[in-house]
Amino acid sequence: MAITRRWAGHIYGTNTGNIYLEFDDPVVDAQLTGTLRVMDPQFGLGTYKVKGTFADVLALTGTPTASRDGTVAGDIEAQARLTDEGNLRGDWKSTIGTAGTFVLYPHDLPTQEQPGADNAKLPEQLFTSRQQLGALRLYADGIKELARDIQRDFTTGRVIVTYIVRGTEVTKYLEDFLLEAPTLGQLRRFKLHIQEPDAHAINKVVTIDLNAFGNNDVLVQGVNELWVVGKAETIARTLRSSESALVTNYKKFGLTLNQLLFLAMLVLIPAIDQIWYRAAFVVGVILLLQFLFWLHSKFIPVLIVHPSNPSPSLFQRLGPSLISWLIAASSALAASYLFMILTTK
Repeated sequence: MAITRRWAGHIYGTNTGNIYLEFDDPVVDAQLTGTLRVMDPQFGLGTYKVKGTFADVLALTGTPTASRDGTVAGDIEAQARLTDEGNLRGDWKSTIGTAGTFVLYPHDLPTQEQPGADNAKLPEQLFTSRQQLGALRLYADGIKELARDIQRDFTTGRVIVTYIVRGTEVTKYLEDFLLEAPTLGQLRRFKLHIQEPDAHAINKVVTIDLNAFGNNDVLVQGVNELWVVGKAETIARTLRSSESALVTNYKKFGLTLNQLLFLAMLVLIPAIDQIWYRAAFVVGVILLLQFLFWLHSKFIPVLIVHPSNPSPSLFQRLGPSLISWLIAASSALAASYLFMILTTK
């Protein structure tokens, strides 16, 4: 099986950095030879002479030919498999104990005579899918399930969590956040993010941005349209199981009882004789509706995260809905009382 001559990518593990692998041409007796260059931000440039074979698996060994002064470099071994996207992903280790993973992307430029030259002219595309969600109530079990859905399809990327505690924005890896979660109270800002390199050296990205006083969004980007759309739908479906239907409909359409209250005001205005009383009634009802909206925004936000609770209690499950109806019913009674006072004068 033939393999592209030039590859570029990244290494991860005890060493990180950019790598460039170039095979010699021609291939002799199915044996690959070439040169590997590693640019580590900490240890600088290292060059290796490599040899190996490629069938279903690329197997390479390498010996250092040049490295930064004072840097110890050992012999390396690496194995990688060709992915469906045409990339190489695998593991590496060295004789001095360093090890990790790597990803390589093909970087040969086809000419007009080579197969696939027409495809090389196609522009690289980045697909984006955004899902907007309603009011969410997330608990510890739901956060873990959400994290599993995000992590799926990523091999080297790690989930990063951003949240606000005591007025300070904190960013941590998911594992560290889960260790701290039992000590955290209610959160009203919660963001999950993960990315890793994909084809054409373009990152595939998943971002879940949840905000008690803003929008709750899922954003997925990548070069594979089917994966982008499917990933966004999967995550959105997981989150919708934690949606609060009543609060979501209130934020989107306004509470039905509030609309009835406004219509009732229009119907009852002719029953008030004096124009000043009519104006007072209209102003009173409008202020009442504004106050009702403020109460919902203050006490029933579109996001509540309880990382210390595995699952919601009965009150936490029903409380927001009961409070919402209680506030709406109280506003209707207040409007009725105002109408009674103005019509008995």
